[in-house]
Amino acid sequence: MSFRKLITSIAGAAVVLSFGMVSAASALTASCVGVSATSSITWTGSTAGGVAPIAFLWGNGSTSSVQTVTASVGAHSMTLGATDASSTVATTTCAATVNATSPGNTLAQQIQALLNQINILKAQILQLVTQQVGSVATTTPTAICFDFRRDLHSGDDGDDVRELQRTLSSDPSIFPPGLITGFFGHRTEEALKKFQRKFGIFTVGSTTTGYFGPRSRALLKENCGKADTDHDGITNSIDTDDDNDGTPDVEDSHPQNPNVATSTNTRSDERGKKGDNGRKGMGGRGNPNDD
Repeated sequence: MSFRKLITSIAGAAVVLSFGMVSAASALTASCVGVSATSSITWTGSTAGGVAPIAFLWGNGSTSSVQTVTASVGAHSMTLGATDASSTVATTTCAATVNATSPGNTLAQQIQALLNQINILKAQILQLVTQQVGSVATTTPTAICFDFRRDLHSGDDGDDVRELQRTLSSDPSIFPPGLITGFFGHRTEEALKKFQRKFGIFTVGSTTTGYFGPRSRALLKENCGKADTDHDGITNSIDTDDDNDGTPDVEDSHPQNPNVATSTNTRSDERGKKGDNGRKGMGGRGNPNDD
């Protein structure tokens, strides 16, 4: 055999051997492990089989075979992808847990790790609440309004008179909240006239009456629950402190007047005094014009 033929034969054998080695390579597999320390995890990746060189790509973007990352107390996971020279890809996921009692964790580090977890949970809760706001239906408490069952006029008294005065006092310019007594006197009558004038309840002769009849009752029923004495955006019917003086209405003798002490309970709406016509009260006087 000539020297030239010998060289050709050797080269051919090398090519065949090379192809044989490539075809004999096993499939590429990847694995990883995470080892936790004080407040970090060391992730280590490895492969088996495949065609060198091997390239690594971690879930956090790192391309090294070993990396150490800061981690708080709790369970963590990391993905790893490996690609060999033949473009074969293998992926895997590994997990590791950082415990508050891990060796080397000081008390301060444990506390900080717990605070980090709390902040993460707060952020998750805020996100969930934000997502739910649009889907949760809100309801407005139903206003409880007094049912006036009779006409009222000067000289009357009772709970219905007190409720009328309370309603009128929602506008202090009409009736002072401190004069809620339950007795229909001259001041209540004058306040009712102002109320009727303000809302256009007139008699046939175009004058207000100061008589609480069907038309006035209908107006109160229609506007029930809309008064807001302290202008805080919460109507009196559902506000527990109508005058916003810090004293709950149930303990406040003047719940709609912040300038009157709660211990004061003066019945000054002319009980027993003469009416505007010189007589004591008005007895059973009615006014059919308010109908």
